[in-house]
Formats: sequence, structure tokens, C-alpha cells
Amino acid sequence: LTNNQDHTTCESQCASAITCTGFSYNKNDNTCFLLKQVALPVDDNCCDLYVKTCPQTTGYPVRDEIPSLGGTVTGTSYDQFIYSPLYPLQHPGNLETVWIIQSSGSNVVSVEVKDIQLCGSDTVVLKDGNNPVTPTLKTLTSSSKSGEVIMSTGNRMYVYMKLKEHLKCRGVLLAFREGCNFQIKSNAGTIFTPGFGVVNYPGVLQCFWSITSVNKRQLRLQFNEYDVENAMDYLQAWLGDDDQGSPIHTGNGYSGSKPPPMVSTTGQLALKFTTSAVGNRAGFRATYTTGCSLLSDQSYTVTPSRTSIIDGDIMIVNCNTGYTFQAPYAGEAHVALTCQPDGEYDKTVPVCSQAFCGKVPAIENGYVQSSTGLFGGNQAVYLCNPGFTPPTGTSLTINCQGNSLWEAPPTCTELKKT
Repeated sequence: LTNNQDHTTCESQCASAITCTGFSYNKNDNTCFLLKQVALPVDDNCCDLYVKTCPQTTGYPVRDEIPSLGGTVTGTSYDQFIYSPLYPLQHPGNLETVWIIQSSGSNVVSVEVKDIQLCGSDTVVLKDGNNPVTPTLKTLTSSSKSGEVIMSTGNRMYVYMKLKEHLKCRGVLLAFREGCNFQIKSNAGTIFTPGFGVVNYPGVLQCFWSITSVNKRQLRLQFNEYDVENAMDYLQAWLGDDDQGSPIHTGNGYSGSKPPPMVSTTGQLALKFTTSAVGNRAGFRATYTTGCSLLSDQSYTVTPSRTSIIDGDIMIVNCNTGYTFQAPYAGEAHVALTCQPDGEYDKTVPVCSQAFCGKVPAIENGYVQSSTGLFGGNQAVYLCNPGFTPPTGTSLTINCQGNSLWEAPPTCTELKKT
């Protein structure tokens, strides 16, 4: 750089170059080095690192710090987002970022993992409070998946991102809001009280879940764990997507005793959990699933007979007479399907196709009296000519089989003269 130039000249050049991701500026000799890749931050007394806020583009500002390096944010009734540095691009390594999410009053904080790709030793730790010594609610790692929900028991949540791997993964995108009101559209999932499995739920709390299954399939919810302060805290439930539907509970709602499984044939359930100002317990965890669709077709028979099919049920499918399994089950005697938690079967539902046997075979000394058709399951009835008879015990009726062959036709033999 010339004597009348400084780092701002480099900022301008980097901002206008699509291949520039940032630059290193040496204050001692007034030089800068443009970078084609996002740099790995290290302590260096000689130079300052500047990073483009949106790499692989032009026109965006270049700053003297890596964007999205934490801070304090306030939740509202709608989703807002925090994310790893440079998300959705691959994040730099050697970064530690702290976010504190706060809410108004005594409202809890709810966080949902919208997208996640962590590598190696990368972790994101979410804590129940505003400092690192509070209880850990969840630790996200390379094996974590999107869709997870984490709830605090107070009005603060501490989020610590420790990102070691350099330019390998895009990191995380977290949605946050205040309160614990959820609109869920899914065929399977889990709901739970704030802090469940780590700390007791707080007092003066109200959480609401509205669950709707995809395509309004039957919905079944059951409580896996349940520990609620008796006669103080209550869970209410309704058929429908809000508290105006038909109540499932009686009186003030379920309290100290675990509720029975809940089933909605319309695919909608609404639940409200309300706590008092005194006492608290571990809370509850409940799973919901649509179960699997009923199997019904004229080409096959299903056992056992059920009016609903839920997670873990095993259904046996047999092709009816005159029908046969198509690929991938060709040649199988039957097919066993297991209903999974997500409301889908573990295998493709089989297809049974009707066989075609063609013309009914002719016989000597007899004829075809009648036939119901030429396809699987159809029958043909024979009669013998006068003076001829079938052997004792022989049927004059044959069936078109699932292998596309008629059963062996009867024979007609001449009556013995007496």
C-alpha cells in the first residue's frame, strides 16, 4: 500500500472481488494479503484479520471480526434465529461463541434445531440459565439431528458453540422464541415439559401443544414418563387443534396420575399444561404417532384383523386364491409388515396381481358346462358325456391358480355295462 492508503483500501478491493473471503492486514509495514479461503483465526501480534460478511459474493461489507460471534438476544412470540459463523457456509475453526437468549418476565426460552452439520469435536452446549455453570440441557454433536427442541426452566438460556474443525461443516441454525407454545404438524414425535430429564419444571408455567398429523391420519399419544404435582399442576387435552374442541380430560384435568393413551380419529390433539406457584416435579414425556394405514384390498387378506394399526404391530399379508405377489416379493408365500413409529411400514406394501390362465382345458368324453372367467380365482365346471362318469371322489370343478395354470381337469371314464 502507498503512504496515503490503509486497510480501507483492502476492504474496498475485497468487497468487489467475488473470490475474496477476507484479508490479513499488517499494521507494521502497511501491507495486506487478500484471501481466497476463509482463514483459520490464530493469535498474531503482527496482523489483523478482516472477513467478508458474505463470502463468494460482491457488495457485502468486510469487517474486522468474524460475523455471528455471539451476543445477547431477546425472544418474542415468533421465531428468530442464531447460527454458527458464516452459516450456511462452512465455518472457520478454532472458534468459541457464546449466545445468551433471554425472554420477558418469567417466560421460558424454547429453541429448535432447524439445521445442523457438526464435524469431529464440534459441540454446541445449551444450558439452563445465563452462565456456563448452570445445568446442561442438551449437548449437540456430529450425531445430532434437526428437529430437536430444548426448553429452559427460566427466562435465560446459555448457548456455547465450540467449533474446532476448519471449513468442514456448515454448523447450526437454531430458532428461538419465548414461551412453550408449539404448533406441530408431524406423523410422529415427542413432547415434554421444560427441563425434563435434567431439572424439574418451573412454577407458574403454561405450555400448549397443538398436534396435527399429515393428511389428518389417526393420531395416538401415550405417556412414557409422568411425574406431576398432584392437585396443584394439571394437564388438559382436547380433540382438535385448540382448547375449543371436545375435552378428553374431566374436571380440571389430569394431575398426579398418569393419563391413559389418547386417540384422535381426526388426526388432531391439543394439550395444555399449567403449573401452580408452589411445588414442582420432573414433568412428563409423551410420544405420538399416527400408526400405519389400514391394509385393505380385494387381492389379499391381512391377519390379524385390526381397526387400527399402531407402532410395533406386525401384519401378515397373503395373496387371495388366484393372485400372486409381484416384485419384490414374487415367489413369497406371505409378507410380514411391521408398523414403525413414524407411521410407515418397514417394507413396501405388497401388490398381488390376478393370474391369467387362458382357455379352459378340454377333456375327452366330457365338456365345460360353465366358467366364471379366465383369471385367477375363477372356476370352470365340467360334465361328462352320457355313458361316462368321473372317478369316485373326483371334483368336476377346477380353479385358475395364482401361478396362471388351471388345476388338473377331471377325467371321464365309460360306465361299466352290467
